[in-house]
This record gives sequence, C-alpha cells and structure tokens, in this order.
Amino acid sequence: MGRKSPKGSSSTTVRITLLIRTFSSLLISMLFLQVTTDCARYNSDQVVKIVVKGPEMPGAHLRLRWFNCGHELPKEATTGTWNGLATFAWTPPREDGKGYQAIAEVVAKDGHVAYRGSCGVDISSSWLRYPRYGYLSHFEPALADRAGEIVEALKDFHLNALQFYDWQWKHHRPLSPNREWTDIANRTNSAVTIKAFIAEAHKRNIACMAYNLGYGAVDGHLNDGTKLEWALFDDNKAKQQYGLTMPSGWATKRLDLFDPANPGWIDFITGRQKVAQAEFGFDGWHMDQLGNPGQKFTRDGTPIELSSRFRVLLDQAKTKVPGALIFNNVGGYGIAETLGSRTDAMYAEMWEWEGQKTYSDVQKVIERSRSTGKASIVTAYMDYDMAKKFDGQASPGEFNPHGVLLTNATILASGGTHLELGDGRYMLDHEYFPNRNLQPSRSLLERLRSYYDFSVTYQELLCGPQVSPAPNRVKLEKLPASSDSEPGKVWTFSRTVGNRTVVHFINLLSAKDVEWRDRHGIRTEPSVMENIRIQLPQGFAGRVWVASPDDGIGAAIPLEVNGGSVVIPSLEYWTMLTLEP
Repeated sequence: MGRKSPKGSSSTTVRITLLIRTFSSLLISMLFLQVTTDCARYNSDQVVKIVVKGPEMPGAHLRLRWFNCGHELPKEATTGTWNGLATFAWTPPREDGKGYQAIAEVVAKDGHVAYRGSCGVDISSSWLRYPRYGYLSHFEPALADRAGEIVEALKDFHLNALQFYDWQWKHHRPLSPNREWTDIANRTNSAVTIKAFIAEAHKRNIACMAYNLGYGAVDGHLNDGTKLEWALFDDNKAKQQYGLTMPSGWATKRLDLFDPANPGWIDFITGRQKVAQAEFGFDGWHMDQLGNPGQKFTRDGTPIELSSRFRVLLDQAKTKVPGALIFNNVGGYGIAETLGSRTDAMYAEMWEWEGQKTYSDVQKVIERSRSTGKASIVTAYMDYDMAKKFDGQASPGEFNPHGVLLTNATILASGGTHLELGDGRYMLDHEYFPNRNLQPSRSLLERLRSYYDFSVTYQELLCGPQVSPAPNRVKLEKLPASSDSEPGKVWTFSRTVGNRTVVHFINLLSAKDVEWRDRHGIRTEPSVMENIRIQLPQGFAGRVWVASPDDGIGAAIPLEVNGGSVVIPSLEYWTMLTLEP
C-alpha cells in the first residue's frame, strides 16, 4: 500500500549441524562454505556459474554434487587441491521450471567431509513461475555508483524481480522531463541511478517492476490533463473528490483518486505508464491500491463498490502496457476480481483488520490466491509496533528473528513467497518502503539465505503448479499437533504434488499466540525437538525423506521406515517430510 506516512545423511549429522548453528554468525560463516550463483534465475539453455568460497585445507579437494527434489543427479564435479576458492560452470538439463540444489563439500585426505555449503538454482524461463520478489526504494544520484553492489546482495537471495518503489515523478505523470526530480515525499530521484539499477538487475536475470498507483494523482493534475468527470467522490452530489491528505513537508498536499473503470482515466494513465516504462526499460507495472474505502460515487452520483471496478482497469492495463502486471490486493481486498483478471501473479498485503491475523489466516490467503493457478506473493510487515519505537532515532532497532522465521516458514510451506528484502540488505517493517526503523542482523540474514535457498531447491514441491492442499494422513507420536495453527502445538499440514505427499511441520510448541506479525517483537526461540516419531499412512510403501532450511544446508535426508513409522531427526522452526510411493 505504502501511502500512510513516511516512516549429513544421519540424525547424528543433523544434531551436529544444529549445534554448529547456535554459535555466532561469524563462526557460522567460517564453518559453512559460501556457495553463490552469478544469476538469480536461469533460462534452460544458460550455463550456470557457481562460485565456492571457504577455509583452505591442505591436501583436501572440493566436490560439487547436484540434486533435484531430493534426488541426486548422476554427475558430480571435483577440483584438484582445495585452496579456498573454486568456480564451476554447469549446464543444467534442458527442462524448464526446475529447482536444483548444488551441495559443495570440502573432502579431507582421509575422506571425511570437513566443510559443506549449498545453494539453490532456479531454471525457469519466466520469473512469474516461481516469483521471489524484492524491492528498491532509494534512487538518489549518489547511489548510481553502488547499483551493482546493491543488486548483487539481493541476487544472493535468488530474488528474481524487484519492485521499484516510488521511483516516479508524479503518480499521474510518472516520467519526469528532467534527469533528476523529487518524488511524492520530496526525495530526490535520479534517472541515471534508476537506469543503473535496471541494467545491473538485467545482467543477473532479475526483472524490474515499475511501482505506481492505479488510480491516483497528485496536486496540479487538472492542469496536466485529468478531468473531474473521471473522479471518485465521497458524496453523491460530487462536492468532495475522494482522496488522502499527505504528511506535512511532502511534495503534494493531496492524493486524489479516480474511478478505476472510467475509460478516460484508463486511457490517460496507461498511456503515460507505457511511455515511462519504455523510457527506462522496466519489465512491467506493479500497480498499487489503497484498500477498502467504503462506498464511493462517480461524478454523476452513481454509488460504486470500488473493488468491482478493478478488473476493467487491470485487463485494459495488461492490453495497453507491455510487460508483466502485478496488483496489490490490500488486506485481500479485490482478490476475487483479481483472480479472474489478466494479472500475471497474485499479490496481497497482510493486515489484521482485514482478517489476516494468524498464521492460518495468511495460509488461507495464499491458498485462495493460488486457486486459479497463479503464483502467490504476500508482503507482511514484521515487528510493526516495535518499529515505531525507533521513529526519529539515530540508530535503528533489530528485527526479532524468531517471529520472522516462523512467518517465512508459514508463507513458504503454504505455497507462497514473501516480499520482505530490498535495498541491498534491508528489510520491510512498514508499508512505506523507504522506512528503515529496523534492520535485520547478520545472523538473521544468514538464516534467511538458507530459507531462500530452500525455497529454490524445492520450488516444485512448495509452490509448483501441481501442488495442492491435501488431508493430513500422518500422525505425530507423543507431541500435540493440529492441522490449524494453534499455540503449544506442532502445526501439521499436507500437500500432494503428483504422486508425492509433502507434509510440513511448523513448531509452535513454545508460542503463546499465533499472530504472524509479532508486532512487539517478543516471539521466543522455539525449543528444538529431536527424534520425533511419525506414523505413516496405513499401507504406505516407498521412499521417505526429510529436509529443513534450519540446518543451514537443506539437504534431503533419507529416513528408514520401521513398523509403518519414521523418525524425524529434528524440528526447530520448520521441517518438510516427503513421501514417494
């Protein structure tokens, strides 16, 4: 929304890995190899460049192994003597829409694996198949020289699209005639900086989406060609145009709103958006709205429900403006209309007053968004009230990692993705994206890297087109469990993916509530549960394996079926179990 205010292969190996992860982030970076790719996403005919960095080890060599959905590919690569740095070029199978995992291992002279690291690789011709969305919100002239560094940091999380938030000059005239201009909040933006960001993103196969409101205009719009005949009004006498008052010191006093379905307005805004996107080389339009305003009226006094007007605008915008189209369903407002529209993916901003209060509420929005086959992106601002305490402070606060990881586990396991990271290594705590009251710690970013790698590695099992909700057919022994998010229980839910069954376990045993936002930043660290026995569906025969982003690697670990049950080595925040008949 953004218009409120400026503001190993055994249980022993898993347990060792969990102990390692409790050390400081610096120690973690020493014990794990750093594995990165040169692009966020690859076409099926592209060569993948893998870079591995880590501690030197005399007499050791580096081995690189490849996996897809828990199965190892027959080919691996090795180096000569390991000196702390290696580069590999890999030509993936020519199959679109696949997620792979590269596991790098430093093998000592005696044959034991001394260091490990992993990385996800997305082979998809379009970012919209498995969207991993980030943002940029600062475009001052001085940032042009740092564009490559900032985009590179986001690429390492495999973000394959970036929303350019408040890049534009005026909402109704996004393209400025000058090289520099002030945005709605009176910040200076630079055309050179924006073009530098787009160029650096495109080098890494990252799409660039131009943010703009779908039906708003700033001060002076009547002199720029708008007409009151297109406007929305608070009353049926058309005495007061519907709009918002902007904060003191901003470049406009008001943001006036128009009827999204008015043909005159549609021609006006789509024409200007098309020209602006072409000038900079944007890959599409991220269209915003302001949520449910209650009943409004057209100029002739006709009462309208605003969401009923969205689809006309969206379908026309897709026809008239080249590129991808994403629309923000604020608090789920307009989802029914957007699902049937020509938008390319579903996007929803989570708000408690619109019904998205608990982890299960977020899951329901994702499942509804995916119901017609579109990918689901949500934005969910964490630690919202805690962030307000740092308004105007010289130093920012830090996000509470426990709430962040549980919400990310919920979103990813439910089949969605989370817009949260941007501007290099920043993270959203507010709907006004430039706000930086809170920052993620280095250790939280390390954990999130593992989550994003995991989301790529198993993208076909998490959010692929075949994934669909299924009844739970497994049972935890000796632990309280629920198919709904409940405090004091393990949240368990299942998905079918072709002939596979994927079961997700999210640890809410220590949670005193199940509100996803953790608005005061008080969510506590969950207790790590070990050796959890799971009763399998009666008569099941096949392969069973488990994986979790919480161990820092996310590798698939085969489990032995014994008496119709298996033992999961550990559960910290989130563990995924896969049954393959």
